[in-house]
Amino acid sequence: MNESPPLIYYCTWVFPGFPLWYPFRAVLRLVALPVWTLWCWLMNLALAPLGLVSRRRLRNARKSVSRLWCRGMLATMGTRLAARGTFPPEPFFLVTNHITGIEAFAINAMFDMTCSIAMYVKGQPVLGRLIAGLDPLWVSQKKSETASLNERIINELRNGQNIVIAPEGDISPGRFVRRFRAGMLESAAMIGYPVHYASVTYRTPAGWPLASKAVVYGPDAERAKMIGGISEEEKALWGNRGPFYKYFLGLLSLPWHDLVVRFAPDPIVAEDKYTLANQLHDAVESILVPVE
Repeated sequence: MNESPPLIYYCTWVFPGFPLWYPFRAVLRLVALPVWTLWCWLMNLALAPLGLVSRRRLRNARKSVSRLWCRGMLATMGTRLAARGTFPPEPFFLVTNHITGIEAFAINAMFDMTCSIAMYVKGQPVLGRLIAGLDPLWVSQKKSETASLNERIINELRNGQNIVIAPEGDISPGRFVRRFRAGMLESAAMIGYPVHYASVTYRTPAGWPLASKAVVYGPDAERAKMIGGISEEEKALWGNRGPFYKYFLGLLSLPWHDLVVRFAPDPIVAEDKYTLANQLHDAVESILVPVE
């Protein structure tokens, strides 16, 4: 049996950094999140004159602010970021499973890269601007946009940019890996690019609700329709979490929770997108530590 790679922490400090009665902790974090977001948004706006000198410098500066915002969001939500295994050599194409939106903050905190973000986020007034600063790959459910997405991915790879994709297309309960959408991997198959893979999981401190209850939150009815509905088995895994605000307050009341990314050592190469998607799906599932 292979030994598990050592766990290395990258972001460990959480706000507040001292013991506190959990309702007060949740309230402090609930106040700190919009304050931190507004401050980073104002920094983003203040950078606008830089565009008169260089569009590239403006893009890089806004990306730095957005990545700083990501690290601050992790700390404020109580997320400690850790990894197992070795980071893939840059530039890389990396795929992971997808459990919560927290992973977008975590991956951007770890790497200077381009990742896939759901298109509906783009129109949000404050968050949309900060996320746009990350220069993401905007992903929708429309198959007609797959070709343009693949074209951009190929251009980014050829320009030496790291790419991170969650081919499941939506969140899962963290107990299994959803079927990978082959269209999101067509670019790598087209140019025979090696694709690295990693799995993500969550855990909470002893004596507190398990991550499957406190961190993972299932899609609402509208999101469930977008992903083609969910089975009775999956509904049982999600469980009944009640309103989102109750779940979010519960998450913020935790002293901390760990997001662990496990990297595999060797990439996968395939010239057929369906073969690549299936092989990567099975590979990610083989290293997945199910959320307890």
